[in-house]
Amino acid sequence: MNTMFTTILNTAGIYSAEEAALFNTVARERFIGKGGVVLAKGEVAKSVYFLISGAVYQGSDSYLQHNISGLHLENEWFLNRESFVSQRPSTEQITAFSDSVVLEISLESIHYR
Repeated sequence: MNTMFTTILNTAGIYSAEEAALFNTVARERFIGKGGVVLAKGEVAKSVYFLISGAVYQGSDSYLQHNISGLHLENEWFLNRESFVSQRPSTEQITAFSDSVVLEISLESIHYR
C-alpha cells in the first residue's frame, strides 16, 4: 500500500484500512509541467486533485487579461467545482504555474467503487 496516498487521504477525514486500500487502487499520480493544462476550458471536470508539489491556478483569459479565480498550493485538494458538480463544460482552465505533481481521483472511480 502506498503510504503517501494514505496520508493524503487522511487530510480529508478518517478512513478505515479497507477505504485506504481502495483509495490506493484508484488514485493516479501525474506530473504536469509548468504551463501544462490540468483542465481545459470547455472540458467537463471529471476528477478531483490533490497537489503533492508545485502550484496550479484556475481562471479564464480574455484579450490581454488574466482573470485568476483560484491559486492552489502544495498539500491542497482542488477541482473546478462548478463544472464537476453540474457536469457541464468548464468556463475556466486549470494550469500548472510551476512543474507540479498531482494525485488524481476520477469521478468514475468514486462512483464505481
